[in-house]
Amino acid sequence: MAELGALEPHYAEIDFADLVATSERIVLQGSNAKARARRTETVDLVIETLRGKISDEHVQMLEALRRTIDIFEDGYDRVLSALQKTEFGKLTPEQQLSICLCFASYQFDQVRIAIASRLSEANGALPYSMSFRDWRDRPIPPGAVVDMIVAAAGATLKMIAAAQKWDGAGHIVLPTFEILDESECMLGGINQTLAHSWRTWNRLEELHRFCGAPVSVTASEELQGAPPELKRIVRFGHSRYVIDQVAASYRAEDLMHQNQMEQAVAQSWRSKLAPPHRPAALPPDEIVSEAEFVAVLGLSEVLSFAIIDDMEELNGLRIVEWLRGLAVLSNIATFYDEERSDADPPVLVLSDEEIVGALERGGLSASKSAYFIDAVTFHQKSIDLFDAPLISVAGGKKLLFLPTLIGQNHTTVLLSLLSRQKVKFESKGKAFEKRVVELFNNAGIYARSFSFKEEGEEYEIDALVDWGGRLFLFECKNRTLPSARPVAMRDFEHEMRDAAKQVLRQKSGLEKWPDVVRIKFGKSIDGLEIVPCVLNNLPYARAEADDGVFFYDFSSLKRFMSSGSLRQRVVATFRGGDRRELRIPTIRIWNGAEPKAEDLLKQLKEPVALRICFAHMGKDVRTFNLDEETLVVSDEIHREDISEKAMAELAGRSWNGMRRQQARFVKKAKKSRQKEEREKQR
Repeated sequence: MAELGALEPHYAEIDFADLVATSERIVLQGSNAKARARRTETVDLVIETLRGKISDEHVQMLEALRRTIDIFEDGYDRVLSALQKTEFGKLTPEQQLSICLCFASYQFDQVRIAIASRLSEANGALPYSMSFRDWRDRPIPPGAVVDMIVAAAGATLKMIAAAQKWDGAGHIVLPTFEILDESECMLGGINQTLAHSWRTWNRLEELHRFCGAPVSVTASEELQGAPPELKRIVRFGHSRYVIDQVAASYRAEDLMHQNQMEQAVAQSWRSKLAPPHRPAALPPDEIVSEAEFVAVLGLSEVLSFAIIDDMEELNGLRIVEWLRGLAVLSNIATFYDEERSDADPPVLVLSDEEIVGALERGGLSASKSAYFIDAVTFHQKSIDLFDAPLISVAGGKKLLFLPTLIGQNHTTVLLSLLSRQKVKFESKGKAFEKRVVELFNNAGIYARSFSFKEEGEEYEIDALVDWGGRLFLFECKNRTLPSARPVAMRDFEHEMRDAAKQVLRQKSGLEKWPDVVRIKFGKSIDGLEIVPCVLNNLPYARAEADDGVFFYDFSSLKRFMSSGSLRQRVVATFRGGDRRELRIPTIRIWNGAEPKAEDLLKQLKEPVALRICFAHMGKDVRTFNLDEETLVVSDEIHREDISEKAMAELAGRSWNGMRRQQARFVKKAKKSRQKEEREKQR
């Protein structure tokens, strides 16, 4: 406790409950009694050392945290105990993993069929989003369905590998793996239910510890009318900033989905497509799939620089090399899937040499191929099988986990992979600032980036815009959105708070040193209202200002500057394979024929993208059992499909009128194709 004593002069400034709650090893998932006893002894010693030196309220918070830790660990123990009582739990570890991984692959097959069916029902209209419905008619996005399949497989893999010590040198190595047909792996459904309980419990307890989500326990004596075997209910709520981040993730998914659909319409990528199974140069010279082409554009847009021109190596590989590695693995899985017969299972195991050979044909050197394979091979510290889709099998083999490779969104996976490796893009921040300034300058609006130093204080002004009698002050943040992990959400929220403080400090500097600013900015700012805003490169925004600071995103800003309304897109094929788009205006975001500062201020206060997202989001209550004695109840966020009809209603437009426009366009395309067919038959 010597370190704790050294901090005594600063006790009043430290939130000890938060410090303990967010410690990495404070909650021990495995039932290691000795480790838990040592941890509890340490926490008790901290409490007694601080008693009388910090407020009684903070001591009580620490004591409450100690009780909460016991609740969380009891939950993990109950899931493991329930697993051992099932038929699945009676199998050998090798059988369990073979069943689990094969079952996940067969499930993924079924989901893909359902997604294809939904897209075929769209009749040419590009959907804003799409979802399935559960047994209570609640919306579940396709991505969430795949996430559940993948998460259950990953959770089972980690639990069994740790228990059997199959994780030598960090990587998990399966001693054997048996490819099973669909009828042989149905027991995987039992395990998947418990794996889902484990993963959800883990997410909820981390939401409490890292994001402050409320938790409470109702004991049996307070439960009226409950089944006699039910002893307790554990109730979780949500924190506000988690909702904002969930909305951002929904918007990011929509933007990437729409970008993919638009590129599919454009068809411009085909001229650079390398023949399959042949050597291929790196982008921009050649691409190996449509998904790689979309990712080149998407990553360049997200990072605000052309990745094809960037020669910097990030943890050993250039960005285009990381991307090519993912694209090659995805192609291997896709080609196998397309060529297999109905009798062949959706499971693929290859030798390390075969994978290295494919990567070398894809333009990576032998050393970089080996490095890439190591980086994307599953181990105990992997978050999930999306970032690490290769599983080691004894004998120098790898299982390619098809559910995370087929149809992979390379942009999302690569950003997540680099984020998990703690790769930062601060060095690319100037490129983003330049894009923001150019966006306004190209519209004839005065904007500049500059810096100055006065009285030892440095002020970096990313973008200052003089428009309509106001100064829009943008603090530009070029970073990835947080993953679904609560610890990443917490870190992101802290970064946003720091950015808000930074832009307020800059605002103060502009107000304090107007003469210096006039020289640096090139114009006087006297008498102009300063509007501070944190501008994110990725789609994170807020519907409310925080201490006078707005939060907006570049995709919304770019759309605002380019068009006075949102548009519904309809795609149809005319004669000669000519694919055309019809864009039907929906929600207006300008009051007049061109954008004004008042229109932008209105969007900062209530971003239209968030208004659409929140209009389709809601909370519901979901439940699951840890065992027959413990029921968990949690507030969850769901989202309805953003349909054409919903957009028409938000815009106050006639849905029937929009449908007639669509029908006329599709009919015109059909007549064009029919005329072409008649001409060919003459």
